[in-house]
This record gives sequence, structure tokens and C-alpha cells, in this order.
Amino acid sequence: MPQMNFRKFAPYLLVAGSICLSIEVLGLFWFSFYEGGFFYSRTKTTTQKPQEANIFTDDILMHPYFGFVLKPDTLISKNSWKNYYGGTEAEYTRLNPKKLRRNNYGYQQPEDYPLKNEEKDYFIGIFGGSVANAFVLTSGKMLSEALQKSPFFTDKNIRILNFSQPGYKQPQQLLTLTYFFALGQSFDMVINLDGFNEVALSGVNNLLGRHIAMPSMSHLIPLLGRLGLERSDIYDIEDFAKIHRIRHTLSKTKECLRQSHSAGIYFLNSLYENYLTWKHYHLSQKLEGNLAKHDFTKLTSISPSTSKNLEDAMQKITQFWFKNSVLMKDISERNKALYMHFLQPNQYDLPQNHETYPSQAIYSKDSPYREKVTLGYPLLRKTGEELKSNAVLFKDLSELFPTPFDSYYIDNCCHLSPKGNLEMTKSITDYVLKNLPESASLP
Repeated sequence: MPQMNFRKFAPYLLVAGSICLSIEVLGLFWFSFYEGGFFYSRTKTTTQKPQEANIFTDDILMHPYFGFVLKPDTLISKNSWKNYYGGTEAEYTRLNPKKLRRNNYGYQQPEDYPLKNEEKDYFIGIFGGSVANAFVLTSGKMLSEALQKSPFFTDKNIRILNFSQPGYKQPQQLLTLTYFFALGQSFDMVINLDGFNEVALSGVNNLLGRHIAMPSMSHLIPLLGRLGLERSDIYDIEDFAKIHRIRHTLSKTKECLRQSHSAGIYFLNSLYENYLTWKHYHLSQKLEGNLAKHDFTKLTSISPSTSKNLEDAMQKITQFWFKNSVLMKDISERNKALYMHFLQPNQYDLPQNHETYPSQAIYSKDSPYREKVTLGYPLLRKTGEELKSNAVLFKDLSELFPTPFDSYYIDNCCHLSPKGNLEMTKSITDYVLKNLPESASLP
């Protein structure tokens, strides 16, 4: 039997080995630069990537009054727990399933609404978008325990009720409050934590030619697209299918990254994941743009924009925000509830004298929200002073976090890290304690 001449293949093996070694070394530098630390001693968790362009998911349903809600009687997924609430897989596994439940109206609350108020119960309703929603889940217990120490709450059983929904902006908080008051839900205190969605999502509405007071078109368009799929172009339907296939492939690629033992393979999978993320983002934007041009008048009524430009829209958005907050205060007080309003912080609201930008993990210069927050937040702060002049208990939290912001956020949208939620909870708790009425009942 003839023996193989290894010398003949030695140059090729040497080249192949050199290429593999180069990729491995490149992978080590890649990981050190983009992730930080040493690859071989890393914790095998899935890395955070830029947020998707929009929400193509079955987790959101149309609602006849509020526009959309999370699907009722379901649980938070493990991915949502990690990506939007900053939690870990270990926390998710040991959490009581009741805490992960969405109730009969799709709110992240173990109990169904309306909830009966027992004699010693003190109901605090939290209203807002996804940041308020995450605040209740991650810090609601901390808030209630801190408030419970006050003499004001002696012989009272504080219960935090979540009336927040991802993507909500005014007037959805006002409509929600009014709707549940009408259903018989009682509140002793109403906390409204908002601001980002008002300028960011209302700004997107204006860009799409829709009225700022309409629900977020970024959330509505995919839902309307599904409802009107029979009227969609065949290419749009194909794009829907492509997006779902990409999401499936992304999920598998992320798992490969998590399980990778080689820095070189990790590097190649990272490149592939970045490509898929880019493709998903741009394909989603394209599809959303196509759907935005569709005539949905046979499905629903969506008022057109009345603003000339973004600057004009921001002026109207902040005044609309003001009016809704005053109305929430009036309705709350008429129903014997104390109302407090907090302006949430956001990483795109940078100090005027900033010298550096936050990391790409939490700040994208290409974000559709950056310009809207930059224009809108100074107006919100100014309008907040007007709220105070109108006897609204208002607290500006927009400058709560010191720079750099990196440790206070978990994505490049708006969602806070556990550290960010902790600091925000402390500030909210202090403000609430300082502004409790002298007696247990309001005039």
C-alpha cells in the first residue's frame, strides 16, 4: 500500500493552520474590543444587539379603545425578561410564574382587573410605557417596602398595580385611567412615568404623516398589516416571511455565540449575526414603509398629521402632554386619588457640554429616536415647570443619571438596567414621601 507523501501537503496545511490561527487571534482582539475582557474567561451569556426596527410579533393584539395591548393571559418570555427588563436567565427560572403573568387585560399583573380594594389596601397605579412597565416588575416591591416605612402608611397594605404597556404614550395613559375608573377600579395614588414615548413615538407618527395623538404607528402598522394582509402586495407578504426566517436564524446564531469555545468561530458568527441584524432592520424598515403607504381606511380611522415639520410637531406634542397630565390629575382627584407625574430619563438626552457619546450598545447615532429626544426633552422640561404651576406634583428625572450613561441602560432605545431602575426607584420614593398629604383622604 503506497504511503501518503505528507511533505507534499505540508505547505497547504501550514497555510490552513496560519489562517485558522490568524482568525483565532483576530477573534480575541474582536471580543476584547467589542465585548470587553478575555474571550476564554467570559460568562456565556447572549450579547445585547441593537433593537429591531419594529415589533413583528404575535405578542401584541389590537384593542378597540387603547390601540394595542400585550396578549392577555400569557407569560413574559425569557427573551423579553432579559432584553427589556435587564433580568438574568437564572432570575427568570426561579421567579414565581404569577409575577410573569399578564392579566385579563394584558397588563403585567398577577391579578385580574378591576381589582377589589379591601379595607386596608392602598392601591398605587403605575401608568406609562415599557420603562414604567419594567419599573413595576423590577422595582415595584422595593417601592412598596420603602413607602411602607412611612407613618402615613401605618395600618395600610400598599399594593402596586401595573397599568403600563410597552409603546403607550398620551393619551393612552389618560384613556386607560378613565376606562378603569369607569369599570370601578379604585386608586389611592396614580403615578405617571413617561416622556420618551411622547416625543419619540409621536415624532415617528408625524414622520409617517399620522397625527401625534394617534397610538404609535410603529406598533400599529404591523398589526394593521396583518389584518389587511389580503390587500398587501405579494412582495410585502414575501418580506413578512423573510423577516420570520431571519429571526429564526438569528436565534440559532445567538445560541452558537453563547456556546462557542473558539474565539475565531465566535468572531465569524458575530460577523454573521451583525449581517443578519442589519438585514432584519432594513427589511423591517422597508416593510414598515410600504405598509405605511397602504390605505387602511377600510380597517380603521387614523387622523393625518397637522404639523408642518418636526419642530412644530414637538411643540404640539409637549402641549398635548401637558393637557393630558392635567386631565389625569383632575380625574384622579375627583376620584379621591393622589396624582404624581415623573419625566423618565433617556440616554439620547445628553448634557449640553458633553464631550463623549455613550457606547454603541446603548446609543446609536442612526436611531430614529435620537433627533426627536434631542428636540423634545428640553421642551418637556420646560413644560414640566408649567405643570408645577398648575398644581401638578411633577418631578423631572431626565437628569437623574451622571455621565457616562452606559451602566444605567440595557439597550439603544430607552430601557433601564437594574442599576438604572434602582436609582430611579430611590428618587421616586423620596419624592412620594415628601409629597404625601397630611391626612389619609384628599379634599
